[in-house]
Amino acid sequence: GGQCLPGSASDQCCLGPTGVGILCEATAECCDGICLADGEGCAKKCAAGLIHCGGECLAGTPGDKCCIGPSGNGMVCEPNAQCCGGSCVAANEGCAQDCAPGLYKCGGECLPGDNSSTCCTGPTGKGILCGAGAACCKGLCEVAGT
Repeated sequence: GGQCLPGSASDQCCLGPTGVGILCEATAECCDGICLADGEGCAKKCAAGLIHCGGECLAGTPGDKCCIGPSGNGMVCEPNAQCCGGSCVAANEGCAQDCAPGLYKCGGECLPGDNSSTCCTGPTGKGILCGAGAACCKGLCEVAGT
């Protein structure tokens, strides 16, 4: 980074986003100006007990699932979970194609309700379930006839 820093010939310069550098040991990983142990952070090959997810090495096992959110960051979900918009949820909940018993599809999500529930979708496309005797008005459940 244009500076003279104390270190050994085997150390590596690790530049941060501003162009300023620090020295990392030869065996360390440089991730955006931070020295991490080999196989951690942004390493190309993750250390044991870590899996690649969202450009980072995160704690997980080979059977786990990587769930990427809207910002591109990742989170590790257990094998039987499902990823919904960057969050891990139990299978057949959240944004599942087929909802679990007692959950009904509305606005792209599985919501708790019963057979008398009706889906009420708002301007964003998200929904809520209205109970018996309620009417949907612009994404809000209101007493029918009001």
